Amino acid sequence: MAEKTVLEAVTIAVAAADLLGEKLAKASTQELLEMEDRAPLELAELYENFESSAAEAVAELRDVHSHAWWAKADAHAIGHAYMTARAWKEFEPAAAEAEATMRTELRRRYGIDVESTYGRAQEIQDQYEKLELGRLMAKLKHKKVEPEPDASGGGDTPQP
Repeated sequence: MAEKTVLEAVTIAVAAADLLGEKLAKASTQELLEMEDRAPLELAELYENFESSAAEAVAELRDVHSHAWWAKADAHAIGHAYMTARAWKEFEPAAAEAEATMRTELRRRYGIDVESTYGRAQEIQDQYEKLELGRLMAKLKHKKVEPEPDASGGGDTPQP
């Protein structure tokens, strides 16, 4: 039974990571496109920040090639690593290699075909959007229930 729970947790983590990683990659691409309109000094600083973030991502992903990492990694660590690999694979060959390793290991160790998690990722996205809509509706409902302040500006003081 515990094995099924771990498999479900890893599957959900990978599906969510796939979705979020794709969104982060698109945001990074958009950021790079917007950089072209910046002043040279600002552009150099932005590129430096981008390169620094890419180097951090590559450093985080080094361990996914190790059997020891997989032996101790939980669903959260696997999801985070996969999200990072997805987000940076278009910009860093090492991230693309890490993603390929993760796909292989996920299939070998958990029987998870990352391509098949897309439906699960969409399900997670739909649930998230419903949750956000519910929060918004609750906030609006709460605002309607709160008493409106007195339009005359008198507040709680009695009028003579």
